[in-house]
Amino acid sequence: MEHETKELFNAIINEMDRMQERIYNKIDSSIDAFKEENRQQHEQMIHEINACKLNLDTVDLLLKKVIQLENEIDILKEQMRKLTA
Repeated sequence: MEHETKELFNAIINEMDRMQERIYNKIDSSIDAFKEENRQQHEQMIHEINACKLNLDTVDLLLKKVIQLENEIDILKEQMRKLTA
């Protein structure tokens, strides 16, 4: 009887080890999937941030050009006023 009990106990311990290993594998694969998803989201956010920075730079350049053109128009208007006066 004691021998059967030891065998049963060992079988239970072995099954617990297999279950623990399966659980760890599932946890590891879930963590890996989570990391991959976050990496992809991080890369997408970086691309979007860079696109926003590029748009901001473009708007800034356009505003500077508009101001420059307005100043040139003002100079030309002043020159026209002097010529017609």
